[in-house]
Amino acid sequence: MNSTCQPKHLVLLGIAALLSAQIIGAQGRPVKPDWRPAPPEHGDWTERYFVDDAVVPEPAAEEKDRGFMLYSRHYTSLIFDNSVPHGDDKAERLSCRASLGEYESVTFAVYALRDLSAISVRAGDLQKAGGAQRIPASRIKVQVVEHQHKRIAERVQKHPPPRREFVYMPSWLFEREQIDLHATQSAWFWITIQVPADAEPGTYTGNVTVSVGGRDQASLPLEVKVLPIRLAELHGYHIGYYLRTKAERPTSTQAKFPPWPLEDRFAELKAYGSTTVSIIVHILPEARLDAQGKLQVEIIGSEFEHAMEAYKNTNFPAPPGLSLGGRVMNQISQLADRRSIAYSEYYLSYMQQLKAECDRRGWQPPIINPMDEVTSHNWPRTYIARNLRLIKQAGFYTELNHYLAYPHNNAEMWRPATLPFLDVINLIYSTGMTRQRQAPWKDCVKIANENGKTLWIYNSLQPGSVQPNSWRFWNGWFMRSFGKDVTGILYYVFTDPHTHPGNNLQDFRGDRDSETLHAWYPPDPDNGMPGGPAIDVACLREGVDDLRYIVTLEHLIRDARDIYENSRPVNQVANEAQEVLKSIVDSFDFSNAQHIKIPTNGTCDSEWLERGERDGLPTVSGDYVYVNGWTGADYDRARQRVADQILKFHRVIAESKK
Repeated sequence: MNSTCQPKHLVLLGIAALLSAQIIGAQGRPVKPDWRPAPPEHGDWTERYFVDDAVVPEPAAEEKDRGFMLYSRHYTSLIFDNSVPHGDDKAERLSCRASLGEYESVTFAVYALRDLSAISVRAGDLQKAGGAQRIPASRIKVQVVEHQHKRIAERVQKHPPPRREFVYMPSWLFEREQIDLHATQSAWFWITIQVPADAEPGTYTGNVTVSVGGRDQASLPLEVKVLPIRLAELHGYHIGYYLRTKAERPTSTQAKFPPWPLEDRFAELKAYGSTTVSIIVHILPEARLDAQGKLQVEIIGSEFEHAMEAYKNTNFPAPPGLSLGGRVMNQISQLADRRSIAYSEYYLSYMQQLKAECDRRGWQPPIINPMDEVTSHNWPRTYIARNLRLIKQAGFYTELNHYLAYPHNNAEMWRPATLPFLDVINLIYSTGMTRQRQAPWKDCVKIANENGKTLWIYNSLQPGSVQPNSWRFWNGWFMRSFGKDVTGILYYVFTDPHTHPGNNLQDFRGDRDSETLHAWYPPDPDNGMPGGPAIDVACLREGVDDLRYIVTLEHLIRDARDIYENSRPVNQVANEAQEVLKSIVDSFDFSNAQHIKIPTNGTCDSEWLERGERDGLPTVSGDYVYVNGWTGADYDRARQRVADQILKFHRVIAESKK
């Protein structure tokens, strides 16, 4: 929970006009700094330019001497290359609270008063006050935020007309040994502390050091308060990304990157909060008939075996997903007519052999989707009910995405046949009608609940979209507010083989209205790119941690009702905790939320506090916010309230046992 010298940001669009009163000078600052690279080729997209009109405070003598100023904001408040200190955000110390085993981040920025070379930031060990316990520097990751020309504020509906805009903005978190800065340029540093699972609770302190040209120039105190809380594992929640085992096409841009082992990709995803991965295996195990006419499935040595073994070794808390993409159906159809009994026998045998190998190897059996977005196709729907039945018969759970979309495709004739064999309905969240004519959300929930189905959502945010607050909300408090029926969220896709992560203006599969889909920049050391997550991935982890705090408290409330039902003090705390959770959910204000007013495929757009024009160029300024009435600091305050209730439970339960 970041509690570091937070500036008092204005976040409500209704009072955004107050910001204009702060535009005092700074007109000499260029809208388009010389140091920025030119954007990639971008067709009819319009570039907007971020401007920061705050007057830079007079630097102290020490700051003038070393050539830079330090300032700090909440990590959901984007710091651009041309951002400046605002006077109330001077970095004097960095601090956070975290539970055992939790990752927690703090950020600060270096503002150059003159050209600077070889700037580096390092963190030392954190020492517990009054003891020998420490959090070693090896558990503290320092990343620098890299910028990119990003598509923003896109609308797909006709009214109002789509905004086809992009902004050069913070995007990626890379580990670099050093960077250079031009005068008046800012560099944003993102520091993540991993608290050991066996750490002794208490306050740990140390320093973050900023060096220029190999000489230490400034030091920031870093403080981490470790809470005596062990957060619940989210075994019943499926939050993560679709991930391809390899590039889909050998000619794709993804194939130009050096090999990146699947085990490393899984490990990164788990470390950044994913509880699962929905695996897309390009080449599934081969099916063939032996001399006796029995189906044999070549699992050993297959991509499927590799993926399942890597998943097992990563220890994700929830089972994986497995998207067959129609590939098993295509294989079996080469051996028997899809309309025949033989087809069903072969398909069932294929699934049974996969399940037997899962049982033999100790793999978590995947939740299987027989065909991606089946409702958008015509011919496969005839066979989906049977395929689901055979997958279930083999012992797997099943899932269909886009299940309630495209009702005009004779859905009423085939959907009822699938319901008995379908476990998970996976939809795009929207409070209104989507482009695919999916039913309103309340109707989707009704169908899922009345038929006893688990409800997931997917693609409600796009990877790499740089909407920090929305990513934290959607993977945490969303599931206790207007997504209270949802237990899974999947994103397409971890890295995409059809586009390049360095070019967000490149069209995705020729779709002019779709951004590139990359949650991670793959490591590419040959081209000087260390690789790393999008900012959103780090904020996803914070959302997942919010959910873990919520679930931990809910488990204590449940135990108070079941185990400590005769303990009045424990049940009083349970009642209080229930009210705390309710008051937090009730504090969201969605009255101006874009996803409510204009449901789209993304359903969750952020917006700038101000749009304008400067020097004949279109501009944006202020924060890039998700309009739900909360700032980034509000999420931290909510988490702290939940943590305080957990600690109160611990005290009262301990006293009840005396």
